[in-house]
Amino acid sequence: IIPFLDEKLHILLFFIIITIGFYSFYFGFKKHQKLRPLILFIIGIIFLSLEIFSHYEVFTIFGSVIIIAAHLNNSYHCKNCNHNH
Repeated sequence: IIPFLDEKLHILLFFIIITIGFYSFYFGFKKHQKLRPLILFIIGIIFLSLEIFSHYEVFTIFGSVIIIAAHLNNSYHCKNCNHNH
């Protein structure tokens, strides 16, 4: 991929992840009232933003793994929620 396009693609994907993620975790929180998935998501986003500014790819790996954990945690809480909201 062309170098300047690669960086712009990362930034575009970063904003897409933020938009979809906050939407998902917000509605998940409204359903199960657990903060852990949202906190994990925010930590993952911080790691991804560190990669954008520092260009250390290890931050992408850590951020992605944390966001996956946040998603799994959110899914678990949504499936096991006893609230009828």
